[in-house]
Order: sequence, then C-alpha cells, then structure tokens
Amino acid sequence: MDMDQEERDVLRKSLGEDGMRVFTAIEATLSEGNEAVKNSASVGAAILASHAKAWSEAETAAGRKQSAEDYLETVNVVANKTAGDVELEDLEKVVRRWNRTIDEYAAADKKEWKAHRNGDLFPVMKIPLVLQTLGAPLEELYVFGSFFAHSLEHRGMSLDLLRQLPETLVDPLMLIRGNKPNSYVFAIELVDRNGASIVSVIEFEKSYNPSKAKANIINTAFGKTNSSIDDTPSMRWFQRRIEAGDVLYLNKKKSVKWFRTHENSSLASSETLNALSTLILSEDMKKVKTEEDLERIKKEHPTRYQLEYHSPEEDKKWFEGRTEFLASGKRIMNLFEGADETTFLHETAHILYDDLRRASALDETAKKDLKVVEEWAEWRPGQAEEYGGTAWGKEFFERDEAIRAAIKSGDAVLERELRAEWREERFARGFEGYLEKGKAPTSALQGVFDRAKCIFRNAYAAFRGKGGRPSPAVEKVMARMVSTSSERKKERKTEMKNEQMAASCYEELQDVLDAAGTSLPEAANRRLQSAAETLRDAMEALERTEQEYCGPDQEAWDRFASLQEENIRNILAAADIADAAGRESEAAEKAVKESIAGLERGTAYLRQSTERIEQREDQLDEQLEFLEQSKAAIEESAAYQIGVKEQFSSTVSAMNRFLDEVRANRKQSARVRREVASACLKAGREGVKELYYAFKFLPVKVEKSIIEKNDDAVNRFLMQAQFLFEKGAEKLHRETAAAIDAARSHQLAEDFYREAWKDECQKAGGTPTIEVDRCVARRMAAAGMGEYTIRATLSCHSPFQKELARDGQAEKIAREAKKEMAGRESGVREEAVIR
Repeated sequence: MDMDQEERDVLRKSLGEDGMRVFTAIEATLSEGNEAVKNSASVGAAILASHAKAWSEAETAAGRKQSAEDYLETVNVVANKTAGDVELEDLEKVVRRWNRTIDEYAAADKKEWKAHRNGDLFPVMKIPLVLQTLGAPLEELYVFGSFFAHSLEHRGMSLDLLRQLPETLVDPLMLIRGNKPNSYVFAIELVDRNGASIVSVIEFEKSYNPSKAKANIINTAFGKTNSSIDDTPSMRWFQRRIEAGDVLYLNKKKSVKWFRTHENSSLASSETLNALSTLILSEDMKKVKTEEDLERIKKEHPTRYQLEYHSPEEDKKWFEGRTEFLASGKRIMNLFEGADETTFLHETAHILYDDLRRASALDETAKKDLKVVEEWAEWRPGQAEEYGGTAWGKEFFERDEAIRAAIKSGDAVLERELRAEWREERFARGFEGYLEKGKAPTSALQGVFDRAKCIFRNAYAAFRGKGGRPSPAVEKVMARMVSTSSERKKERKTEMKNEQMAASCYEELQDVLDAAGTSLPEAANRRLQSAAETLRDAMEALERTEQEYCGPDQEAWDRFASLQEENIRNILAAADIADAAGRESEAAEKAVKESIAGLERGTAYLRQSTERIEQREDQLDEQLEFLEQSKAAIEESAAYQIGVKEQFSSTVSAMNRFLDEVRANRKQSARVRREVASACLKAGREGVKELYYAFKFLPVKVEKSIIEKNDDAVNRFLMQAQFLFEKGAEKLHRETAAAIDAARSHQLAEDFYREAWKDECQKAGGTPTIEVDRCVARRMAAAGMGEYTIRATLSCHSPFQKELARDGQAEKIAREAKKEMAGRESGVREEAVIR
C-alpha cells in the first residue's frame, strides 16, 4: 500500500515542508514495525501528518504559534516492541479520567462547586500496588469535591501539579505512617512552585455521609514548607518521621537520589539525608518494604494493576496496540507484534479525540465540534444494534451490557466511566468508517483515502455490517481534523464572478453609515456600527458555509437583498429625521432604534439561512451515502445467485450513471457565475432527494426476497430500481444542461450590454448616467431578452450597481423596458390590422 512518487509530490505540496517532515518521521518509525504496519506506513503517516498540519494552523491562528513538528513532540510512536517490553500497568484511563475531573473543577463556578459538589466523591484510581506491600486491598481510591480547594490553599500548588498525582502515587519515594489510623502519607517525585517536596495523604475507610458509608480517600496534596505562612521548602518533617521509625515503604535508590538533589538547599536537607542513610544501614530497615517488594507484587499482577473494564475483544486489541495518555499531555503509542494494517489508524483516532477534547477548552469552534461528536457518540439504549455484523460487534454488545448493569446497580461513578469509554471507542471506530468511505476532504488527500479504503475493506472483508458510521456532521468534524481550512477553501473556490457577497453587501452598508454619521449623535453611530459589524459576521458566516459546504446559494442572498434595502432606507431616514428634528430628539432616537432592529432582523435571517444550509447539506450527504451503500449492497447481493445476473449489472450501471451525473453537476457548477451555479446545485439536490425517497424502502423488499429466494420479486425490484435511476440521471442531466445554457445566454447578454452601453454613452455625450442604462435595457428587451436577464445584467455590470440596488431600481428598469417593448409590439399589430 506504499504511496508512489506522484502521490508523495501532491502530499508535499499540501503539507508544506513542515508537515512533510512529520510525515517522513512517522513513516520511518512505522517502517520499523511488523510487515502489516510497514505495508500501511505511508497511509498512517499521511493521516497523522495532515492532522499535525491542521492543528498547527488552528493554534497559530489563535495566537499560539506552533509548527507541525512542535505537535509531533506530543506524540511518541513505538512500533518495534512487544507487549512484554512495556510496563503493563494501565494508567491510560486513570490519567484521562482524572484530567476530565480536574477540567470539570477548573471550569466550574467555585462558589457553586463549594455549595453543591464539595461532598461528592470522584474516582481517581485503584489503590496503588505499592500499598499492597503493606497488605492494603486492591480497591478504588476517591477524592471529595473539596480536595481541590484544600490542596490549592497551599500557595505552591496548582491544578497542573495535581494532574500528575496518579502517576507519581504509583511509584513513590516513600510511604509514611499517617497521623490517623489507616492513613498513609505518600512522599512523591514532585515539587511545588516554591521547590518544596510534595506529599499526599490517603485515608482508608473514611466515613463520608450521614449513613456512615465509607470510602478510601485521597485527602490532600501539598508541598512541605517551614509553616503555613512561610513558603520556604523544608525537609525537617521528613527527618523527624524517618527518625521516629514511621517509614513503612522506601524506594532506596530513588529516595537517596531525591534528597541528595536537595542537600544544599538547607541544613535540614542535609540532616534528612543523613537520617535516611542511617535508616537504610540499620536493623530497622528489615521492617520496611522496598522496591524489591513492589516488583514481587507486580509479578502477581502480570497484566495491569489498574483494573479497568475491558472486553475480551479489547484485551485482544491491546496486544495489537495501545496509546498511553500522560498527565503532561504527551501521548505514547505502542504498536505490538499483533498489530495489523488498521492498528495505527485506530490509535490515531484516539489521539484525535484527545486533541479535540483539549482544544475545546481553548477554542470555541473546537468546543462546538466536541459537542457534535459527543452527541453522536453518546451511549443510547439499542445503539449497540448498529454494530451487528461488524468486526467489533461483540465488543460493543459487551460494552452495552456493562453500561446497563452499572445503571441497574445504581453505580453512577462506574456508569459515567463506561459511558466515556463508549464515546471514545465509538469515535475511534467511526473514524475508521470515515476513512473506509474513501471520501477525502481535499484532492491532495484523495490518494491516501483511496488506500485507506482498501486497507479497511481488506481487513474486514469477512463482515457485512457497516454499523457505527459517523453522521455527516461528525464527518465534517473529522475532515477539519485532517485538513487545513486553507486547503478546504482552495478546494471549494470556484471561477464564479461576484463571489464575495459579504464584502460587497457590507461595503454598501458602511457607505450609508458613513453618510448618515454626520447627522446622528456619536453614541447612536456606535450602536449602529456595532449592529452592522454583527450583521457582517453573519454575512461572512453564510459565505464560509457556501464555500465549505455547498457552493453558492443565491436564493438566500436574494431574499436578504430586500432586508438590505430596508436597512439602507431606515438608516438614511434616521439621518433625515435627525437633521429635521434635532440630533438628540426623541424622533431621531426612535428612528435609530428602528434601524438597529432592522440590522438585527438581517442578522437573524442570515444565521437561520446558514443553519438551514448546513442542515440541508447534511441531509444531502446522508441521502448520497444511502444511495452509495444501496449500490454496494446490490453488488454484494449478486453473489447469492438469486435473480438474473445481467439485471444486477444493468441496475448497478444505472445507479453509477446517476451518481456520475451528480458529480458532473457539482463540477460544472464550479465553472459558471454564482446565480447559475446556485440553480445548477439546486437541481442536483432535488434530483438526489427525489431518488432517495423513491428508492428508500426498496432495498428492504429485495433483501426479504433474497432470503425467500424469490427470483421474480428480485428481478422486479432490480428493474424498478434501474428505471428510477435511469430517469433520475436523464432528468438531472437535462436540468443541469438547462442551467448551463442559461449561463451562456447570460454571457451573451453581458456582451450585448457592454456594446450597447458604449453606443448609448456616446449618444449621451460621453457622460455615463442611469438614463444610459434605461436605453440599454430597452435595446435588450427589443432583442428578445427576458426581464430577469436584463435585471441580472444591470445588477452585475452597470457602473451604477449600488444606485440600481436601492429600491429595486434594476428590477423597475427591466420591467419598464419589457412593458414598453410589449406596448410597441401591440401597437405594430394594431396598425397592421387597420391597414
């Protein structure tokens, strides 16, 4: 599946040198893996490099300059190790869950949190194995909601330090007997912002509600300083506890090294190191557990010590690949000896989901994208049925069963965790489905997507189910994650004239605001300007939607034109009233409010239009996907040898002709001006919609007929389908051709206008006026051109476009010209009759 040189050249042009360096580095790493990983190395490297490039562009646009190579620093891929080479303790989900909890606290109103969440329990991790050296059970550790505020009361602490807590508790420097029964103090390899060594206190079986329920709690974490008011780091506490014989576990090598690094910071540091050395050499050390004891415990838990939910299918997958998500934000992807061609792409999907989650805290677009993804990915009853017949059907049925069991038992904590896992795995499988579909967001990636499509179809050839496909809205999110906005805009950019509708409309509005500004009070001007800028944002959003979703939608702008004209009239009227009644008069203020209300109505309309277009295009994508899948199902059904083989071929051929017409329709719309392109694309949408609803329920009938081995019913279905698609293709071709012919007539009208305008302008003494346009309009009408053609030509090519746009002047001139021409023709007929 290696890419050829031509494909690499296309990719290089898209990624740039920065992104291409990421591609080269990932491809080289994957080439160290097994044969399956090597075979798909270039595809996997291209997908991750494209994501790195997209991430770089988004970060840079937000003012956080980051290159694609900088992004790669957060991802470490290891492709040449076995599962046994990697520490098997599974911290991945622990760290991710803990980070989500901290994110939830960080985003919360702290007063609300204190009032309503301080007493809530939040799971952190299973009790670290190091405590099993002391006989502690392998149970869950929690924090109360108050943990965060208690820890942050210590001025050297921060949420970033707390994020690292689970990893450091796994392998501490030492465990020290707590002040309360069944409590322990962890000395860990972290220092606070003052340089003080951090400790964390764990208490077993702590009562936490009126019914005296008990849980194992991490009470707090803080740096050891001289006192609560003196933030100077201190080792005196460690010295006293060592000398008192309270050390229960000691990692000798790590502890000596740790305290040695602090030896010169104070006299107490030196004394603590001496006390530690004395303990290690004394007889008392025989009572203290050490790292050797911890290693023995680990061998008793050879798979992992954080016992998270895993299905049997997931356990199998673990020996193919695993990605660890560290508190520092770095991700380590391990590809093991069982990895196949799909493993890297599946693990990449988990990284993409993690990136989306992280970006959502900083970027409004990413926040909306995450909402779209999580609404689709959220577990719902019956959703597991989607995965029937897929390679991962059993996995999702087992996950579904686990969630239902958690709900039934009332274990809200476990339910929340299992739902989160469901969302993440559903996204990853959905991303596989997105790649398998083979529809790239840019032409530069089409070759990569074609190869990815082959990889997944080969890998899952034995399975017929295609469940868990992402929705069109989610696919658009995925497209944004593997392609830059500049590349997508370049793909959408067409040769249409007058493309920048937002800029021209806002310029027109701004001219009117400037003209009215001298008559209105400064405060009123500011309010009007603010409303106009909001309207401009809505204009630009609609135009972006056109560019990224569907191409031009002239109907939306035509309907907006009347609102634009009304706004212009209102603003000019407000200026006139202010001149007549006074700048500060009540009448002027009322007129300004009416103008602002008009601008707000325009904004609301444009926002609704944008949302309507997005929803309409999502529906179109779903309809096309249904037709594509139906075609594939018919092709697969031919293998059952039910019905006439030639009829299967004819039906598939008819379906291909229609889908080719849809693609041709979109391609041709990119070559004509926006009004015609809009009509062309509308014809394509209507054609797909008609065929979708006509064909929607037929596949169910043929599937039933195949099961019943009813040859006649299958043949009738195929003939009906063939007829529908052939007629659909003919109609779409005819309507597209009509739209293109209209474009040609408009082009002729444009040439006619230019010649006639020069002629009429010379007759008027060389001075351009609107009266010249009236004369030209009459000549166009005399040449047989319609009212719409005359109006559109004047609106696009007259030097008085702005004047003609006001009050529908272009439309009035065109109507009068046709009316006058009709009157002349009627008079000629009457004269002929008299004679």
